[in-house]
Amino acid sequence: MQSGKLRPRHGALQFLAQIVAWTYSLNLADCARKLTSWRGPNSFILGVPPTPRDCHGLATILGNLYVFGGNSGTGGLLNDLHRFDTARLVWTDLSNVAWNAVSAPPPIPRACHGFAADEGRLFVFGGASASGVLGDLHAFDPAALAWTPLPP
Repeated sequence: MQSGKLRPRHGALQFLAQIVAWTYSLNLADCARKLTSWRGPNSFILGVPPTPRDCHGLATILGNLYVFGGNSGTGGLLNDLHRFDTARLVWTDLSNVAWNAVSAPPPIPRACHGFAADEGRLFVFGGASASGVLGDLHAFDPAALAWTPLPP
């Protein structure tokens, strides 16, 4: 990576004390093949990874990577939430799990949104929806598997 070069629609996050650049496109089938080869032939990844997408959110909490929303590449916006447990190498789709009695509905489908982790929660802010630019704010608590809308 060249220093100072503009990298539009790129994201970065800190993971295991390293800064990791993440392209705006996500094709996890390719990532899974590479990770398996790095870990050795006896390693494998369990679960079903998210479908390929771009303009998604990516954040980490306690050794887990979370992917939220984005553009499916076929023109459809997404609002799914996936977790990758880096210790066990397991993908979990939290989109259907995250419905319980205390949870609000997940944020509406979007791309190009803000997505960050703080104090054990994930935050989704704004982005672009099918109806236009958004300015809403939502929190997801992975321990409670619950969404909460917040005032912006």
